[in-house]
Amino acid sequence: MIHSEKERNRLTFNAFTPLYTKNGRKLVVSSTSDIKEESHNQPKYTHERFNYSTICLYSGHFMVGTGEIKWKSNAKTLYSALIKVLLLVVCLVATLSANAQDDLLASLEEEQAAQKVLVDATFKGTRVINGHSVETRKKGVMDFIISHRFGTIDGGFYELFGLDNASIRIGLEYALSDRLYIGFGRSSFEKTYDGFLKFRLLQQSTGKGSMPFSATWFSSTAVTTLKNPERTFSFTERQAYTHQLLIARKFNSGFSLQVMPTYVHKNTITEEDSNNDALALGMGGRVKLSQWVALCVEYYHQFQQINENSKNAIAIGFDIETGGHVFQLQFTNATAMVPKGFIAETTNDFFDGAIHFGFNISRTFQLK
Repeated sequence: MIHSEKERNRLTFNAFTPLYTKNGRKLVVSSTSDIKEESHNQPKYTHERFNYSTICLYSGHFMVGTGEIKWKSNAKTLYSALIKVLLLVVCLVATLSANAQDDLLASLEEEQAAQKVLVDATFKGTRVINGHSVETRKKGVMDFIISHRFGTIDGGFYELFGLDNASIRIGLEYALSDRLYIGFGRSSFEKTYDGFLKFRLLQQSTGKGSMPFSATWFSSTAVTTLKNPERTFSFTERQAYTHQLLIARKFNSGFSLQVMPTYVHKNTITEEDSNNDALALGMGGRVKLSQWVALCVEYYHQFQQINENSKNAIAIGFDIETGGHVFQLQFTNATAMVPKGFIAETTNDFFDGAIHFGFNISRTFQLK
């Protein structure tokens, strides 16, 4: 490509750019018209015109042509091109990094889905309120529980809303294994001794082979030792039994629900009782209000009553976690604190104000 003298004068060389002649000599351009040829044998430069085929750079693009060296430096264009290349590299690296993270998360999710994960803490304690929950303690854990029921609040100021009267139960419970849990207690109400056994049949889980709910079998026996001035009862005649299948599901971290098909049998009944057996369905729930407080409700509906004057047990409570303690405040129409009593022998009407204020407090100890 041939340029006029006027066009040659407009050519500007802004940097030392190495080019090579046909003889393999290195050229260095230092000004508009000077071409310095570096000899392999001589350290000095000589000035000569370069009029044969050469590689030319116009506005940042290399071209091949004939004529003198053509170099047009456009700093702005080069800077813009470099910025674009850098941005392209950054975007490419970011995209590859994001894809790698997505692949890692997907891999972790697949691994978790392939693993069976047990769902725990459906309820915070072994009780919903009056009745038992599906929970059992870990092997080697002992639980000390105190249950307290004041008199009914409809007594007014004269009885200080029930505080003048109270019933108490003290219990000691122990986990023989992660599934098997036993306990023993004594209540001041009717001077009752009771013992129970719980066995976890199923535990809710997620992942491979998941289980949608937890199930625990509960059996208890109670012996009333209150003296009867009219008759002396044998040990067997004083006994009563309760059997329950506890089924619960933890829907999320803040909500759990439990149903409790129940059978109660009394060996001895009075003339006022209609039969020895009671059939009931219990329902309980827990709603988390904050990190340490939860609302609990419990209700037992009797389909078959031992005594026609008995009422369905209702309870509302608040679970409060305080370190190793679970403190539970409650309002209930049940006086008894053992299953055969609050399920089949409750006589107070909750909606008439015959409500007991009480509490449960438990303290756990790791023995093994």
